[in-house]
Amino acid sequence: MTIPTKAPADPSAHAVEQLRQVGDDVLVELHELIDEVLPGLRAALRDLSHGRVGLAADHIAATMRGLEARDAAIITAVGLNAAARQQN
Repeated sequence: MTIPTKAPADPSAHAVEQLRQVGDDVLVELHELIDEVLPGLRAALRDLSHGRVGLAADHIAATMRGLEARDAAIITAVGLNAAARQQN
């Protein structure tokens, strides 16, 4: 008598699903990044169109500082997550 076994899951289907999830995550991150950057860039362009180069530079610098802070927070979170995984 043969015991029926469950057929193994299709590894390619799993890989495709993982890629889809990564793609979705990337799109979400890009959307958030655009939302974060656009206000500063719009302000900088508005200032440039009125000849206010110094103010435009200030808007761009503030936008860059915001991005750097966001990157630092993400790197910290990833590091903490990796440390927590190692302890478990």
